[in-house]
Amino acid sequence: MKNKSKKLQIVNEYNTFYFHDETFEEEWESYVSSMLQSLLLLKNDVETYGLSEKLLAKYLQTENGLDCILALLGISQEGFTRLITFLLTINDKEANKLINRSSWKNLEKSEGEIGFKLLKLEIQKNSKLSIGVANLLMRGATLSVIRNALPLFEIKKFDISKLNFKTEALLDTIIRYKTKGQYTASAKNNPENLIRKLLERNGINFTSGKIKGVRRNLDFIIPSKENPMVIIESSYEVTTSSAMGDKAKTEIEVRNDIKKIYPETYFIGFVDGIGWYVRKSDLEKIVQAFDDVFTFHKIQLQRFEKFIKEVVRNETN
Repeated sequence: MKNKSKKLQIVNEYNTFYFHDETFEEEWESYVSSMLQSLLLLKNDVETYGLSEKLLAKYLQTENGLDCILALLGISQEGFTRLITFLLTINDKEANKLINRSSWKNLEKSEGEIGFKLLKLEIQKNSKLSIGVANLLMRGATLSVIRNALPLFEIKKFDISKLNFKTEALLDTIIRYKTKGQYTASAKNNPENLIRKLLERNGINFTSGKIKGVRRNLDFIIPSKENPMVIIESSYEVTTSSAMGDKAKTEIEVRNDIKKIYPETYFIGFVDGIGWYVRKSDLEKIVQAFDDVFTFHKIQLQRFEKFIKEVVRNETN
C-alpha cells in the first residue's frame, strides 16, 4: 500500500485538470453548431416575413426548436417546465386561453411534473399546442398571473425583442445568464428576510445557530437559545433534487431532538416553492416534522404574524 506522500504525488503530478472525452466533445460541438444554424434560419425568416405566433409555432415543431428558443431567451429547460406546471396548476382563465389549455390533455395525464422531452415531443406532434407555447413565449409577460408570480428578473426574459433578434435584447440574455448565480445567491433575495423583517417589526427577539441537544444549526430561535419558545426552519425550493428527501429526513430528526429536550417548544416550518409542489412524496415527509407549516404567501404571513404574537404574549403574561 502506497504511503500518503506517494498518493499525493500521483494526484499532483498526473492531474488532468480538465477532463474531456474527444468523441463527446465533437458530438456536442455538432449539436451547438446545429442550434446556431437553426437560429440563423429563424432570424432570416423573422427578417423576411416578420415575427408571428404562426411562424414561431412552426419553428417550435422542428427537432430542436424549443431548445433554441429557450437559449435565445435565456430560460432553462427546468425553468420552462416549472412555468408550465404552474400555469396548468392554477387553471387561470386568461392563461388557459393563451396556451390553448384544451390541447394539453395528453400531457396532463402524465403523473408528476411534465418532462422536457415529453413536452418537446408533444409540441412537435400537436400544432395547437405549439401555437399555445408560441403565444406564451411571445405574450406571456403580459399575463397578470405571470407578472404577479414571477420575479422581475425572470419576466424580463420574455422580452419579445429577443425573438426579433434585437442586439440589445440578446445582450440582456447574456448578462442575465452571467449574473443568474449572483442573483440567486444574494442574501437580499432570500425569502427568510420576510420572516426576519416581520419579527423585527413586531419587536420580537430572535437568534439563529445551534442549541444544546439539537444536531444542526437552526434558522430562527425565538426569543433566545436559553429559552427557545419557537424554532423555525425555512425551505424555499424553486428546483427539485434528491437532496429534498434528505432535507425532509433531517427535519424529522431535528424535531425528535427538540421534542426530547424542549417538549413545550413550537417547531415551525416555512415550506414553499414550486420544487416542493412537484416533489409530493418529499413534501409529505417534511410537513410531518413540524407542529405547523406556513408559506410566504401574504395570507400565510399574516397567519404566522398572528400566531407568533399570541405565543409571545402568552409567555409574557
